[in-house]
Order: sequence, then structure tokens, then C-alpha cells
Amino acid sequence: MFNKKAISIVVLLSILLSTLSYWFYSTSKSRAEHEALMVYEKQLGGEINALISSKGNTSIAIALTLSENPQIKSFLCDDCDTVSAENSIKSLTQHFADYTEFGELWVQVIDPKGISLFRSWTSKKGDDLSSVRKDVIEMIANPRVFKTLGVGKFSLAFKSMVPIFDKQKKLLGIVEVISQFESLTERLKSERGVESVVLVDKRYQGQLTKARTGLFIKGHYVVNKEARPRHLKALEKRSLEEAQDVHVAHDSGYYVSGAYVLGRHLIINEKGERLGVWYTFSQPDEVNFQMVDKLAEKMLYGMIVLFVLLVGLFFVYLFKRQSDQQKEYYQQVLNSASEIIFVSDRTGIVEANQHFFEFYTEVESLEAFLKKYGCISETFAAEEGYLQKTMAGVTWYEYVANHPSVNHIAKIYQAGEPHYFRVKVTSMHSLDKVLFTILLLDITREELYKEQLEQLSLTDALTGISNRLYFNRNLRKEIQRAHRYQTPLSLIMFDVDHFKQVNDTFGHDVGDRVLIELSNLVQSQLRDTDMLCRFGGEEFMIILPETELSEAQQTAERLREIIANSSSEEFPTPLTVSFGVAHITKWDSEKTLLKRIDQALYLAKERGRNRVVLATE
Repeated sequence: MFNKKAISIVVLLSILLSTLSYWFYSTSKSRAEHEALMVYEKQLGGEINALISSKGNTSIAIALTLSENPQIKSFLCDDCDTVSAENSIKSLTQHFADYTEFGELWVQVIDPKGISLFRSWTSKKGDDLSSVRKDVIEMIANPRVFKTLGVGKFSLAFKSMVPIFDKQKKLLGIVEVISQFESLTERLKSERGVESVVLVDKRYQGQLTKARTGLFIKGHYVVNKEARPRHLKALEKRSLEEAQDVHVAHDSGYYVSGAYVLGRHLIINEKGERLGVWYTFSQPDEVNFQMVDKLAEKMLYGMIVLFVLLVGLFFVYLFKRQSDQQKEYYQQVLNSASEIIFVSDRTGIVEANQHFFEFYTEVESLEAFLKKYGCISETFAAEEGYLQKTMAGVTWYEYVANHPSVNHIAKIYQAGEPHYFRVKVTSMHSLDKVLFTILLLDITREELYKEQLEQLSLTDALTGISNRLYFNRNLRKEIQRAHRYQTPLSLIMFDVDHFKQVNDTFGHDVGDRVLIELSNLVQSQLRDTDMLCRFGGEEFMIILPETELSEAQQTAERLREIIANSSSEEFPTPLTVSFGVAHITKWDSEKTLLKRIDQALYLAKERGRNRVVLATE
């Protein structure tokens, strides 16, 4: 039994230990909370930067696609029907606004002199932009693909400009795509549940003569009209001038304010100019304060050790009980995570959270999973560009742990559907054996969205077949392969005879349907390995890998006869097509091959059309 003096010493030491522990814990907690906020700032800031970069890249991809669109080119044609083109482009931009997360999209067509020929958001046209816009002057002087993020009359927006050339590389005009910045705040809210307010610096107040939202805070323009009034009111009470200082914004980018975590992200364009500030309002539970919990755990263990020295076996029992509670608590934490998390040693998985089994629904326990697969890498898709069972001579998890700065992606098929995961691995060497903590972050939606954008940029908007960008990429690859492995490669180029008469007689809508039906007819006659592409206007290209010149000539003759004998139900008037056929030689480059086949097509036209002409070597 303990006497009164021993009990008094234990009580006094306990009070002293509690006081010191509380002081140390308070100091360390404040530091740990700050570190947690910095980690969250980096994570959310990275996602915001990714949203901005993704929208900028998507905007330029749309502009590139539109530059090949015949409806856009009709604005640059003196005798073309621009009414149907205007309706088509306005319908396309409205489609983007209604059915995609991209938001409102504006399209403008400018002629080589800087005159605006069409604006999708207004009926105004015919004004000289070269007198008011420096970027238009630069594009005319030096045509190139151009994108920027800037502040205009209406709001903060992405601008992408793509020049349009004729066959002689003469500038026909410029297509400009303008996409509003405010849709990014809606995406951040839908994907992360984070609300935000985007403010444009007050030095742009004078040029925002047609501000879309009409909202200003101390001279700073409010970009997103769905911003909550309570957030605007909170920002009105703050000194917005501090957001203009880069160091202040970075050193104290996040802090907990009442019911939310307020964050600041500077919006900077490609020239390094500050355009404004993106304020985020996150829920406190969005921030991972696990470091604070670990600190509390360490303090508790320290107190337990000291108490064990004072009261012996009683505190040993208390320690055991607390340890069991902590284990159950961390298992609950793991199970509450929305990502797949598991722990593995060099022989297999030793622990996994609940989300692991929600994905692998065909198993109910780790024992069943290991019996079926042995290792999770057995479920990885064996496709180039993704994680495999072994990488650079080591296991995949060791490879990921040794290359933390690389973006590692694993592709897993579940129920026939592909799923994409960003993989993070942390090794723990302080234990009696090496363990690896693995996190699989589901990025399937992002990857599928990128694939859709890639497909959009490589597909002709009218006919649905591959466009010129796709043709250029694959021709270059096929030429390299043919030279490297000494395999045959042929090319067919064809052009609709007297196509202008079809447009003049029946209208451009009928002309468009003719191109669509012609594409479908030709595609149905080709092999799976052949690549049909729309080269421009009524010109088409077919890449025929592993094909000799004689075979390509037979294919062209067969297509010519089929088209010439097509019924009037398919085409409004008898249709003929002229063909040029070329076969690669060991001296050919992409440029020389295209030049030879273009000359062959020209000869077919000159010799009376509706014929096949072979290119000379």
C-alpha cells in the first residue's frame, strides 16, 4: 500500500508533469496545426493550379479543333453562307455551356486585317480590333498558336487564338476562343466541396466597363456570381491590400477563421503578372490534423511511462487498455478515408482499410485476396505507361517509394471498366521490419476526361473521322516505322470533283451531308489497319501500312468505281472522285511524300478527273 507521503509525491509529480506536458503540448500543437495547414495549402493549391492549367489547355484544344471546322472557315470565304455557320457555332457554344463543366464559351473570327467577322456572344461585328488590341496586331504580324489568361472588359478569362492558313500558307484569318474563369470555382466546389471567391486586382477596375457580375469589393472585381454573401462580407472586413504582396500571401496563405479555413491563392498569368486572388473557404475537417493527433499520442505515452515508474503495475494495465483503444481508433481513421490505403511488407499485404474491400468486392478478407491474387500488382493492367509488377529491376512499391517526385499511375480493370489510381508509397524503417504504406487515389474521372479531350482534338467535327492533326501524327510514325523495318507503306489522297458546284447548287448543308456520306462509304471499304482522315475541305487521306503500290492502286480504283456508281439516294447528284496514290521510297520524308502525292492528285484533276494517278518517284 502507498503511504500518505508517497501519495503526496505522486500527486505533486503528477501535477508538475501535467503542467509541463500541457505547456509543451500547446506549443507543439500550434506548430503541428500550422504544418497541417501548410500541407493542405500545397495540396489544394496544386489542384487549383491543375484546374487553371487544364482549362487553359482545353481552351487551346477547342480553338485548334475549331480552326479545322468548315463552318469557321466559311466566315473567311467571300461567297460562303455565313448565316448557317453563325447558327452552327452559336449552337456549339451553347452545347458547351449546357452539357459540360467547361462553362460558357465565346468564339470570335477575325480576318487578316484585324476586322471582327463574327462574335458568338453578340451581333456586333465589322469593328477593327487591330486599333484596340495589341495581341491581335502581334498575331497578324507573327501568326502562331497563342493562349493567355487576362482581364478584359467583361471579366477574367482564358483567351486562345489559332491562325487559319490556306494551302499556300497564306493567313486567311484567326479563330479566337474565350472561356470564362468563373466555371473553375464551380468545379472546385463540385469536386472538393470547397467554396470560393475570385477577386480581380483593383488596378483593373477601370477597364472592366462591362463587368459580368457587377460586384466589387473595395475596388476588387468579384468574378464568380455564385459567391456566397457571407463570404463577400467576410472579405470586406479584411485588408485586401495584403493579397498584393507575394510574401505575405505565401507565408500566411491559410488560417482557421471561425467555421472555415480561409485560403489565398495568387492568380498569375504566363508573363508573371498578378491578376487577382482566389480565396477558398474550406471546412476545418478538410484539413488533415493527424499530426496533432500523433502529438497527443506521444504526450500520452510519455505520461504513461512516467506514471509506470510511480505506480507500477496499475499503469501497465492502463497503458495496455489505452493501446488497444488507440489501435481501434486508427483502424476507424483508416476506414473513414475515401482512398484505398493498405500496409504491405515484402511478402504481402498485412493491413487494409474498408475502402480496399469496397473496390475489390469479389473478396471479403485479406486472406481471400492474397489467395486469389498473391499481390495487388496482379490486378494492374499490363499496358505501357502504367505501373507494372516490377519496375527497373525492383518491386513496384519499392520503385514508387524511391521516386517520390514522379507521378505514378496504376490502371486496374474492375467489372470490365478501367479505373486509374495515383499511387503514393511511404516506407517505414523504424520498425522491426520494413513496411510500406500505400495510398491509391482514384483519378479515373480526370483520366477519362483527358482521353475525351484528346479524342476531341483528333476528330473531325463534321464527318466524325480523324482530322489533319491525327493524320500528321500517324503519318510521321508510319514513315519512321517503314524506314526502320523496311516495310511497305502507301498513301492515297482523293478529292471530290466539282464539289463547289454541289455547294452552289444544293447549299452547304447538303454539301456537308455529302462529305459525311462519302466518309462513311469509304470507311466501310477499308481494312481495320487503314487510317482515313479528312485532310481539309473536300480532300481526304488514307494511310495504308504494310501495303505495296499495286495494292494501293487497286484499292483506289475500287473506291473510285464504288463512288461513281453510288445511287442518288446517297448523293444528290452523280459524284466522282479523283485519286493520287504514292508509295514510300527510302529517300522519302513526310514533306517529299506529301508533295509527290499532291502532284499526282493534281494530274488526276488535270487529265479529266474521276481517275487514279500514281505519283512518280
